[in-house]
Amino acid sequence: MPLAQTSVPHNTISQRTSFAENCALDNAQAEVVQLCIRLCLPLSFVVLHAMLFLDQWMNFWRMWFHMCSCPLHRFFWLFSSSKLLHCPGMASLTAWSLAHKRSTGEPGGASKKQAGGSEKFLMKGVQLLAKLSLKNAMNIREIQSTVLTTVILNQDDLYVQAATAATQEFNKHQDQAKAGNGEPPAGPPHCYAWIQMLELLVTDGLAEEEKKAVQAFCSEHPSPEQMATVVHVCRVKKAFQKGKTKLCLAVHDSAEAVLQLLVKKLAERGGELKRGQAPKGGLERELRGFLDQLSDMLK
Repeated sequence: MPLAQTSVPHNTISQRTSFAENCALDNAQAEVVQLCIRLCLPLSFVVLHAMLFLDQWMNFWRMWFHMCSCPLHRFFWLFSSSKLLHCPGMASLTAWSLAHKRSTGEPGGASKKQAGGSEKFLMKGVQLLAKLSLKNAMNIREIQSTVLTTVILNQDDLYVQAATAATQEFNKHQDQAKAGNGEPPAGPPHCYAWIQMLELLVTDGLAEEEKKAVQAFCSEHPSPEQMATVVHVCRVKKAFQKGKTKLCLAVHDSAEAVLQLLVKKLAERGGELKRGQAPKGGLERELRGFLDQLSDMLK
């Protein structure tokens, strides 16, 4: 007998067809996802690398324009203020830039430090001491202008060399006496410089009457101790101008005639007699600048 044919239900066939179609669809979607992953991963690395490169490049140019103090650096800082780019190492550069602006007076620098409390009290005391020092220095310059006779000479002038040599010789004997070799020189050192210049003055083409006046004065004061009673200042100092020297002199009224002869001879040799109050020295100018900064902090 022929085998009986078995019939398959129609709904079973439909189910199998749907399962096969779903499996094929899932495989296609998986391939698409895998393809997207293979494409997106390299692309994401490229984008990340580009962002890092852009960050480094922009930081380099921001640093360059800040170090050059170029006005274009404002554009880069405005751009960086949007938080699109951030470099933690730029904090120290920002502090340097603000300090540079404060020192140069450029706009945009941070506000100056303000003192308060006990710090302000102490700074106020320092301010008063600085003002008092400047006032005393000005008064001393005024007194010196009325007491001292100042002549500007070349460093290689014979009178300057004579006074310098006499002072050095005095210091040499003084050091030997301290070491136990002989007696210390008598009298102050400036009198030795004064005597040496007068000895040179007598041989420097004075008129006969002038020469006799200088010799008579030296005879009245033959020793440095006696000369110190009428000669108060005879000092060689370095002048502000390069290659120049200041000769400061101050004597008693009884030696004024001899002083005028010496100053006259120095003027003939190219010396410049200075009159009036001397300008501020380096320490006074430096203290004046410090006082200005201190006053700004106390405002």
